[in-house]
Amino acid sequence: MVFSLDKSICFLHMPKTGGKWVTNILLKEMSFWSIDAGLYIHSPAIDKGRDCNYRFGFIREPVSWYTSLYRFQASPPKSSSEEYKFFFDKSLAADNINDYVENIRKHSHTYLKMEKMYRYIFSIGKRHECENIFKFENLAENLSTALKQGGLDMDHIIENTKEKVNVSNYTLEEPMNESTKQYIYESCDEIYNKFNYERG
Repeated sequence: MVFSLDKSICFLHMPKTGGKWVTNILLKEMSFWSIDAGLYIHSPAIDKGRDCNYRFGFIREPVSWYTSLYRFQASPPKSSSEEYKFFFDKSLAADNINDYVENIRKHSHTYLKMEKMYRYIFSIGKRHECENIFKFENLAENLSTALKQGGLDMDHIIENTKEKVNVSNYTLEEPMNESTKQYIYESCDEIYNKFNYERG
């Protein structure tokens, strides 16, 4: 969890939406920002939003999100943390993205379903629901907008950073087929409609 030291602003990190880049930007101003080591970095709004006047986070086009998630599980980082283990459930492992998404679809328990994670991270429909969700696709510009809405201007850091959003170089050996895309379109209908993402 990343929050302002007075806990007036909280950044809600939905996985695979540029959160590491955002966190690195925020922590360049250490006099204002801190990480709560007592909470997983991907904790939901209900955990990290109680004491914050302003909460924000990012969302990503669902087909792109699942593609990034698959690449991530295919090239796992060297980490033994319990949170990372959550992303590498062996029952979901697959050699191609279509089987991987199908495995996620079949397992009702998993929060790796995007629509389920979206509702979990941002506490959709709950008391502490996050209403300030921006698109990953314009990350730097939208981070600037998000922070200004929260009363903070960090443009001098955002504009001058040389860091790039981490994008995996892993190449899909088998492209996503139409039936997989159709499942994503239908299951993530709320996200497509709310954030005006195009299908196909």
